[in-house]
Amino acid sequence: MTDKNRAAIIELAKQPGNNTCADCGAENPEWASASKGIFICIHCSGVHRNLGTQISVVKSLRLDTWHDDRLQFMTEHGNAKGNAIWAKNVPVWYRIPKCTDPYVLKEQWIRAKYERQEFVDGAPNPSYDLNGGLKKGKLKKKKKKEDSWNERLFILSEKEDSLAYFLKETDTVPKEDLRVSEINVVFADEKTHKPNSLQITWLKDGQTRNYFVASDSGEEIIDWYMAIRAAKFNILGLSRPGVKREEISDLLTRDFAQEGFLWKTGPRPNEGFQKRWFTLSGRRLLYFEKEMDAHPKGEIQIGSKDNGFDVTECENSSKRSHCFTLKTPQRIYNLSADVPNEKDMWMSALKAVIERPISEKEKREVEKAQEQHNQKKRSSLHRRKKSH
Repeated sequence: MTDKNRAAIIELAKQPGNNTCADCGAENPEWASASKGIFICIHCSGVHRNLGTQISVVKSLRLDTWHDDRLQFMTEHGNAKGNAIWAKNVPVWYRIPKCTDPYVLKEQWIRAKYERQEFVDGAPNPSYDLNGGLKKGKLKKKKKKEDSWNERLFILSEKEDSLAYFLKETDTVPKEDLRVSEINVVFADEKTHKPNSLQITWLKDGQTRNYFVASDSGEEIIDWYMAIRAAKFNILGLSRPGVKREEISDLLTRDFAQEGFLWKTGPRPNEGFQKRWFTLSGRRLLYFEKEMDAHPKGEIQIGSKDNGFDVTECENSSKRSHCFTLKTPQRIYNLSADVPNEKDMWMSALKAVIERPISEKEKREVEKAQEQHNQKKRSSLHRRKKSH
């Protein structure tokens, strides 16, 4: 009977809907929440275990014993029915995690579904659904030039389109006040080596700026992340009948396409390679001296192939291995990765941007960046002529 039931539960997990994790969408789940009647992957099963057996009873499809009553329960339920209950009322602006997303996003999604039951019928509005109101709280913010974090008061106002932070609770004027509609937020745990951290980026005078915040609580940092998405959703006027999650998700927050250290040369032929932290954000390729610098040393606005942009393998490079070049109308950037796999990933990411159709807004940004480059070049030539 045990072998027969085990074979039956494995077959049940292959059925459409059950053949991906109920929480993150990973393929071919090998675990189940026997008390919820859903099939889950090994990573999500760890979060379910942490919920406690009073909420979720976790069982392996292959290693555990499946008695008749448990098998019958799983047969009568399954992922589609489970999510119709536990994820019934997820707001369209809420980011539902994929299997490759940061752990804290997946963990808090699972806790929101089954522990806090935020999306079931009759659940009260969660704290991150501002509905035109405010969110106040303290977060740890990294200092610009030091690897230290200080607690700061943050206030998010949907009505004022504002995310401000204050050095002291008694301050009446914020140290920084950003427009929510113009910021981007990404998870930064790997970069900061600090759990539950976010990187907030924006443009100031056409140049990228950023700062980092963190919390001791995964729930709190996700609350801030979702509150920013909810506020942007309303500020940008994205609420309309039939709007789909995938259509608006990147308008609310957008992950970087690629990040990591690369080596680059300067504009002069005799300059050597220097190690820089690179970030590909939309059509902006940024490079920093250190990965958590407040602003980049340089930015490259990437256009399309028709605009003269291209990425190719280096034909000859005796100085470094795994080289490739990024060609722009202004200059050619010689870049190098430490290993072949990194080079391939960067080339693929850059090619995807170059080959993607360019919008009118992006085209104007590329043209503006080119004009700024030409203006700097003219100013430099003028200074050199005057010095002679």
